[in-house]
Amino acid sequence: MSANKNDAGEILHDSNKCFLANLGYKSTKETLSAFFSQFGEVDHVKVIYDGNGDSRGFGFLWMKTKEDCIKVAKAAVPNGFTIDGRYGVHLNYHLDKNPKMKHIQHEKNLKAARDAVAHAQQAH
Repeated sequence: MSANKNDAGEILHDSNKCFLANLGYKSTKETLSAFFSQFGEVDHVKVIYDGNGDSRGFGFLWMKTKEDCIKVAKAAVPNGFTIDGRYGVHLNYHLDKNPKMKHIQHEKNLKAARDAVAHAQQAH
């Protein structure tokens, strides 16, 4: 498996990576990058699309530093964000990458992620 890279070809570090759930279908890499730049320097955003080119409602955000990821994660608790007119966009950031991960998240984040996946599966 190849490493994720930003637009400049630089390797992205998992320690600066956040999972985004419940994204609106009109959210793009550009709109998400603009929104999250209020918390620090955005390194890269990846929206996941299906085979038809439609957003699957989730994606990934890489901030330039781990500290900026923590800022974003703390701001997301407990209700998430409103981005591109979509209320309840949730973010998960794992502080520790071992099997006993400590999460900065709220139980609603987990439910929202499951609901977003279920909704995306029902829509197709």
